Formats: sequence, structure tokens, C-alpha cells
Amino acid sequence: MDSFKELEDYHQMMEKLAKLVPGVIYQYRLYPDGHSSFPYSSPGMIDIYGVRPEEVTIDASKVFTRIHHDDIDKVAREIQLSAENLTTFYSGEFRVNLPGKGPGWRWSQAHPEKLEDGSILWHGIILDITERKEAEAVRKKYEEQLNNSQKLESLGVLAGGIAHDFNNLIGGVFGFLEIARSKTKDEQIRNYLSQALSTIDRAHALTHQLLTFAKGGAPDQKVDYLFPFIQDTVKFALSGSNVSCRYSIQPDLGLCYYDKNQIGQVIDNLFINAKQAMPGGGIIELHADNEYLGKNHKPHLEEGQYVHLTIQDHGAGISPENIEHIFDPFFSTKSTGHGLGLATCYSIISKHKGLIEVESEIGEGSTFHIYLPVTDKPRQEEERELDDTHQGSGTVLLMDDEPAIREIMKGILESFGYGVIMRKEGREAVEYFKAHNNKELGLKAVFLDLTVPGGMSGREAVEKIREINKEIPVFVVSGYSDDPIINNPREFGFTDSMSKPFKITEIAAMLNRYL
Repeated sequence: MDSFKELEDYHQMMEKLAKLVPGVIYQYRLYPDGHSSFPYSSPGMIDIYGVRPEEVTIDASKVFTRIHHDDIDKVAREIQLSAENLTTFYSGEFRVNLPGKGPGWRWSQAHPEKLEDGSILWHGIILDITERKEAEAVRKKYEEQLNNSQKLESLGVLAGGIAHDFNNLIGGVFGFLEIARSKTKDEQIRNYLSQALSTIDRAHALTHQLLTFAKGGAPDQKVDYLFPFIQDTVKFALSGSNVSCRYSIQPDLGLCYYDKNQIGQVIDNLFINAKQAMPGGGIIELHADNEYLGKNHKPHLEEGQYVHLTIQDHGAGISPENIEHIFDPFFSTKSTGHGLGLATCYSIISKHKGLIEVESEIGEGSTFHIYLPVTDKPRQEEERELDDTHQGSGTVLLMDDEPAIREIMKGILESFGYGVIMRKEGREAVEYFKAHNNKELGLKAVFLDLTVPGGMSGREAVEKIREINKEIPVFVVSGYSDDPIINNPREFGFTDSMSKPFKITEIAAMLNRYL
């Protein structure tokens, strides 16, 4: 009796200890005829495989129905190798699918011994590693997004410099063509010049796309509803195609703080890609609703309310090896693609403090998810269009390091009735302003180039001018169209801003606002 009680006490102690161990402690026996069982398994078996220990004491087959079909062969091979060589069984990480619980991840390790009848008996442990795998997946996604951001930042240094120089060059061409068009009375020549200006406009759109990558660039944002603006953009993107869009839009979508040009570019890119993915035609589905995201619910996103856009096509889909690189700059699966479209989308949404994600399955299509933060700021009314002609008098001080830009601006300002004093860099402009800042000379306004290689910049010059005169209109001009100073000039002491290349009507409208 004492021996029986000692054995029972020992068994109870083992059961108590087993309950303290995460996962399941087990013995697994493989018989010479291929039959297998779990002679012993702790209560954790129900959590690990969704079976009770007594269900697999004689026959282990129920456990193997729980292992994911793509991983079962790998686990079986490891068991066979361990049995043949009497080496430690190490399953690595494998997936399970439990009734009522769904998918999960497991890890197992066991040590074998050979019994007299030729059976192999393993003593081991199985752990539930689902939470760790999910955390790794989130971390991997975060690292991929951080890697994308770093790639875009590196590209931005190059893109910003190229686009700035290009804007200066086409700014000169654009301005002279506009002046020529305004002077000629020959309708055929005017038509040719208009077509040339239209072509340059498209070139400017490309530089604007490059500048989206520029480090420190900021969108020109206003508070407004996303719809019907997005619907108008989609209509234009799908115009003339055999693809249509089906909408499902929550009626009370929140207001967003966004740049219409940039978000329009995102929608345009995504719908053109979706259209190209369905050459035989079809329907793209766009869903929009409000969604509250909790803390750490999405990498990079703060807790709060978002507008969630879902754009789903029914095309060929994206392969797993390509989907990891889909937002990389210059990555494209199209022979004629330049690889900037989706990278631009990623950069734009990131700068709006949002998130863009993609999921896809070969043969089933692709779905893009966009999250844009909802704002509690009031909606901004559209600005009234100003007159595109201007007449003035007096003197304007103009500083730009590019001779062609100086000559174009001089011609335009003189056509408005102003005398123009030109300087090449900020220090010269400030010295002139100090010497001639009086009403008798009729100095009406100052135009400053933002960046001057090797000289005083417009940003430095305006600080010195404001020390002398806080009222005179000072306008900043730059080829960096998405520089923070261009988008928020008043925060840096300027009255307003203008991007190169500029139109005569844009200068006229700006002067009408302040002079």
C-alpha cells in the first residue's frame, strides 16, 4: 500500500508540475509497423492540439490532422530522421489549424530512445509560439516600412537636387514662351506656343512627382471631405476604358487634412494600375468608411479616427516575391514602368501621417488599403479666383541667381507697370534694401529666390529685411515646390510663395492679393 501511495503521490506531483510548464510535456511512441501514440501527455495537449490527452493515448493520428497541410511533410521528415539516427527531434516552427480556434504556430523538441521491441520513444515538449510569430510579423512589417522610408529619404536627396535644377531650367523656357505667346498676334504661332507650354506643364508634373520624395517636403494641405473629389479623380482615370468603379461610401465620412493634388495622384496611380491589371475589363470596388485604430493597431499610426479607403481589383494579382518590393523606388513588374508610381503613393500617404498597405493573391486580384487621419479642424472654403491681369507702379526688388529667371521676371513685372531692380544673391538684395527702403523711391515689393548656391539665401535675406520693414510684401520663389517654406511662407517671414516654373497669370494673381 505504501508503494502504491508513493506512486500516486508522485503522479500527482508530476501533474502539478506539468500544469506549470507552458505548452505540453509528452511521450510520443512510434512502433515498428508505423503506428504511433502519445502514452503520456500533460493537460496542455488540449491547448496545443485541441485534443484531450486520453484521446491520443493509443492512436496519435488525430494530432496529425491538426498540423497545417503545408507543414505536415516537414514534421514527418524530422520524426523519421530522429528515429533513424536517434538524434534530437527538432521540428522548428510549424503551423496548426485548430477547430474553433483557427491558425496558430507551434515549436517542439524531444529526445529519443530505442525500446526492446524496436519502438522509438520520445520525451519532449511542445510550445505555443503564436504570439511571438504575430509579434515578429508586426515587427517585420514595421522594419519593411522603415526601410521603405529610408530608401525614399535617400532618393529624396538626389531627386530634390535634380528637380530643383530642372525646374530652374524649364522655368526659363516656360517664361520666355509665355512672353512670346502674349506678344504675337499670329494665331498659328500662338497655337504652337500653347502646345509647347502644355508639354512643359507635363514635364513640371514629372519633377513634382520626383519632389514628392524630397527630404523634408510637405504637402499643401487643406481641410475638406475626400468625396466627391476622389470620385471625380476615378472618373478621369477610367475615362474611355472598359473598366468601371463600384462605390460603397459611408455617408458620414470624417474630414481630412490633405493635399488634393497629391492624394489625386495616389488615386490616379492605383486606378491606372488596377485598370491595367484587368485588360479584359471589369469592376474595381472602392469602399470608404470611418475606422477607429487603437494604440499600436497599425505600425507608424497614432491612435485615433481614420478614413479607411479600400481599392480592390479582380486582376492577375501580385506574386509573393514581388509584393515585398511593391513600394520600393524604381521597382516595376511592367516592361515600360519606371517604378515611381507606388513608391510615390507610399511617400505621399506617409507625409499625410497615414498608411498604405496591399494584399494580393495570384489569380484573385489585389486590394490596397489607405488610412488617412480624420481631423477636428473646420472645413476650409475654396479661395475665390482672382483676376489674372494686373497693373501697378513703383519699383520691385528682384533677387535670383539664375540670369534667365531674372530676365523673365523683369519682363513680366515691367509689363505690369513696375520698374525692376535685379540682384544675384541675398546679401546684395539686403544692401540695396537698406539703402533704398523709403517711400519716395516707391519700393513696392521684394521677390527672393529661396536657395542661392554660394550666396545668402532668400530665407536669410528675409530675416534681415524684416528687421528693417515688417510690412512690405516679400515673396519667395523656388524650384523646390514642396519645400516647407513654399507651403508655409508666413511662418518664415514671407508674405506668399511661388514655385518655378510659374505662369504670368500666377504672378498677376499674387500681386493682386497684396498690391
